[in-house]
Amino acid sequence: MEMAMASKDRRPALDAAELRRSAKRAKAELLRAREVPVPDADAADLADLDHQTPSGAEERPPAEAVLGRWSSLKGMCRIFTDSMTNRLSYEESLEDGGRLHGWLERQDANQGSGLACWEATLRFLDQDEQPWYGPSFGEEHEALGEIRVQLFPGGRLETSIKIDEEDEEWQPAVAFRRRTEEEEKAAANAVQAAATSGAFVFGA
Repeated sequence: MEMAMASKDRRPALDAAELRRSAKRAKAELLRAREVPVPDADAADLADLDHQTPSGAEERPPAEAVLGRWSSLKGMCRIFTDSMTNRLSYEESLEDGGRLHGWLERQDANQGSGLACWEATLRFLDQDEQPWYGPSFGEEHEALGEIRVQLFPGGRLETSIKIDEEDEEWQPAVAFRRRTEEEEKAAANAVQAAATSGAFVFGA
């Protein structure tokens, strides 16, 4: 018994702070990989976006025109109004079932370009976790970095990220296009089928 206890005592103590730092680094690397542009990929479906712009989108206020689901060569994000706070929100699904979330805040016109621009602090949420709404929801999720969202005429969206403690400047922008009605219907059908089978659908 004494030998077993001595052996147990020799196990290295786990450093909770270091574990959190390691987890943050891993999530930041995943975020960086998802945002790196793919120069060799076929970007034809992102080059000509006018035909995918919903009717009347150009006349809508930017805070309304930016709403929806958007696709890039690396994945999909959605921008929506949070039902509890009425705040503009950014969310991106990850392959492990988790997601990135941020509260988008409107910025001044970007460097005089006149483009609508928002920025948010990105935080990682597990699959069933809610965003942090205040102290009554416990400890706020750790920040991974910042994201900038810019809305261009013609239905094009661009995002750039800046990872905490690593990036001093914004990384190269990644272009998104609005998802078509056909894509939305296909995603809804996939989610419904997955709910029946208990599976998770990435990017839906």
